[in-house]
Amino acid sequence: MWFRLYVWLAGLWVKLFIQTGLYYHYSRIVRSVVEYKFRHGPPLRKYANYTQLLDEAQRWKWRADTWRVGWDSFSYPSRVQDSINRRDPNIGDCDDWSLYLAWVLRALEDAGRIFEGYRCLWFRVLTVNWVDEHARKVKGHNVCVFILQPLGGGAPQYAHVSNWDKAHIKTGRYNGTPYASLEEVANDLTSNGRLLGWAVCDLDLHLVRSKDYGRYDVR
Repeated sequence: MWFRLYVWLAGLWVKLFIQTGLYYHYSRIVRSVVEYKFRHGPPLRKYANYTQLLDEAQRWKWRADTWRVGWDSFSYPSRVQDSINRRDPNIGDCDDWSLYLAWVLRALEDAGRIFEGYRCLWFRVLTVNWVDEHARKVKGHNVCVFILQPLGGGAPQYAHVSNWDKAHIKTGRYNGTPYASLEEVANDLTSNGRLLGWAVCDLDLHLVRSKDYGRYDVR
């Protein structure tokens, strides 16, 4: 009984807080207050290529947000860069990783130094929430998501990278799993869990689109 109520309340929170974009708006407010000194720097590193970014990312470690940053919110990418500059591997959790990756990958694409054989159309952050029936928990994750357009023609495909899948970056060529839609990406991230919904924001943390599945019942 308690788990049914827990899932229903968590689903309501996902619907009202994340899929309406309040999560992103909340992050913009929190970081402007607690990370105000990072609003204008330091500048983000200009990586030579995707492989160099991978080499750097291998040294990073996941670190949970605390009450000092509003429990769970996106940091300024410049705050992440400051940690990297200071050789502090604990750069943050999945939201911090994903937003930083989206910014530096866009810079790589703008400089024409990303994946061989592809052009990346845009970079966003995808927030996914699901029910893990086995662990009896509602879980969430953020990833940097982007569209790969084959230069030789063909349908564009979605791809993602985050602290879960750094190994997708290899020798300047995308070696991860491409997807036909954002829904496919979201379903893959749930690890066979029951998807509650997802939302996508741009690099300035404004809601782009979202989808709610209304799966708040407990099987």
